[in-house]
Amino acid sequence: MREYYYIDCYGEKLGPFNLETLRKKGLSTDTKVWYQGMNDWYNASEYIELENYITPPIPNNNKSSPYSGSESVNYMQKPDSYLAWSIVSAILCCLPFSIPAIVYAAKVDNLWFNKNYEASIRAAKKAKTWTIISVAVSIGIWIIYLLAYLLGIIIGFSILNAFI
Repeated sequence: MREYYYIDCYGEKLGPFNLETLRKKGLSTDTKVWYQGMNDWYNASEYIELENYITPPIPNNNKSSPYSGSESVNYMQKPDSYLAWSIVSAILCCLPFSIPAIVYAAKVDNLWFNKNYEASIRAAKKAKTWTIISVAVSIGIWIIYLLAYLLGIIIGFSILNAFI
């Protein structure tokens, strides 16, 4: 199996990576890539096997760009799925609100790799929202529980003092 290296946007050489790991790195068409046996670093777009691993360019609609003569391009990164956070919130917090978080989080990677980028980003945002709701509701429930517990202790002491 071939192992690839690439140069990130900071000029740092990273690797080795197999194709599946390289897919998650968010390569652009002009990312320099190299593997054992190559004479030089080439753009990712020049490798046929990397064709499906390149993050598509998104045109920048910013009209105040200093590069008004040429279209500037941004590259999208795969959004965080929040799957780990939603699972942790399900285990430690509030299960009913964690279920939608897990469902949306599970969709993110599949949508992204099927090139449905907007739906993937929406699913990631919904997973994040539901995870936050789950944690917030859980914190609220714990606060109410602790207040009720403290109130019970205070009432218990006041009743105990009435008999003394």
